[in-house]
Amino acid sequence: MKKLFLIVSLLYISIFNLRCSSQPVNADLEQVFKKIPDDEYKKIMNQYTLNDKKYSGFYNEYDVSITMIGTVVTEALLQREGYFLQWSSGKAQSEREKALQKLSSTSEFFISMFTPTVAHNDLNKGNSMWKVVLEVNGQRYEAEISKFDKNLVQTQNLFPHYTRFSKGYVARFNVPMTSIESGKCVIILTSSLGSSTFRF
Repeated sequence: MKKLFLIVSLLYISIFNLRCSSQPVNADLEQVFKKIPDDEYKKIMNQYTLNDKKYSGFYNEYDVSITMIGTVVTEALLQREGYFLQWSSGKAQSEREKALQKLSSTSEFFISMFTPTVAHNDLNKGNSMWKVVLEVNGQRYEAEISKFDKNLVQTQNLFPHYTRFSKGYVARFNVPMTSIESGKCVIILTSSLGSSTFRF
């Protein structure tokens, strides 16, 4: 019995070591991005994500979360995608430079929205029932909204709070994110179903 236990234990250790050694280590990518552990990554996303729900009695009208894609979140998103797609250091550096350049000219927010009525979840349409506005430094900017262009698995890897019942969008504003990060900003999402205010 002891011999059988020893054999099983050795077999388990061998399989465990094999699994560990088979995990891809991208030393090339480490030159640009240090890998962020899953728990730390989720904390970063939670820190820059706000949520609001609206009800009519017991009926859920909508559930929306907005993530501010500033410098910290951008770096986290890039390293996450870079490790999943096994970028080279050259590719990672190029993507990082493009992302940082974008931060200096525009600002982006990821929106995850659920509505029980599918027709109400239409933020990206020209005749949408929704309006999304950014208030910063006494100025108001209206959002240009597009659908998030990744599938469910990719989106959940990048934004852990996202669910299969939601739709993902990107809200863009013609104001540099670098100027927003130094102070405070407010995102207002409003429609005939209700209004939500997100203070970052």
